[in-house]
Amino acid sequence: MLVPRSLPVAALLGALAFGGPAAAQNLLDNPDFDAGSLSWQLQNGTRQLVADSGSCALSQAVEGTTALSGTLQVFGLVSETCVPVDGSAVAELQAGGMYRTGAETWSRIYLQLFSDAGCLGHLGWSSWVAGGTSAAWTRISGPIALTSDTRSVRLHIDNIPMVAGGPQFTVEWDRLYLGAAPELLVDGFETESGSACRWSTLVD
Repeated sequence: MLVPRSLPVAALLGALAFGGPAAAQNLLDNPDFDAGSLSWQLQNGTRQLVADSGSCALSQAVEGTTALSGTLQVFGLVSETCVPVDGSAVAELQAGGMYRTGAETWSRIYLQLFSDAGCLGHLGWSSWVAGGTSAAWTRISGPIALTSDTRSVRLHIDNIPMVAGGPQFTVEWDRLYLGAAPELLVDGFETESGSACRWSTLVD
C-alpha cells in the first residue's frame, strides 16, 4: 500500500494561478530519476537503473522488464507523489515522459483519481497519453481530463503488449512530468538533461 506523500496544496494552486503563458512546474518528486528509484513504486515486473536518456552523468533512467499479469506481459510504475487538485475547478492536467523500447507495446501515462485530497479514496482512472514502438528515445505528452469529483491524483506509467501472448520485453523511461502547464514551455536549454545537470541547478 502506498503511503501518501502529498505536495502542499499551495504548490498546485501556484501552478494553476497563471494568466497567459507560464513556465511548466513539475509536480512530481524525482521525475528524472536523479535520486534513483526514490518516490516510484513498482507495480508489475522488475526494474533497474540505467544511463540517463540524455548526457547527465549525475542522473539515471529506469529500465523495466515485464512480468505476467494475467495473460499479458506488463511493466508498471506508480509515483508516490500525491497531487491534490480540485477537479471542479481544474478540468485537466498535463502529463508527459520519455521512453524507448523495441517491443510491440503501448507505452502509457495516466492518472489514478481519488475522491479525497490525500490519495486514499480510489475514484477511478483517467484516459491515457500513449505511444507505440520506438527504439529511440521518444517523448509523449498531452492533457489528461479530470472528473469534477477528483480531489487528488497519482501518476502511473506502464507498458502493455499490442498483441496478447507476446514474449517478455524491456522498456526504459525517463523525464516524467505532471503539471498545470504543458511541458513544452520548459526552458529549452533544460530539457535534454536530468535535473541534476540543468543550469538552474548548477548555477547560483
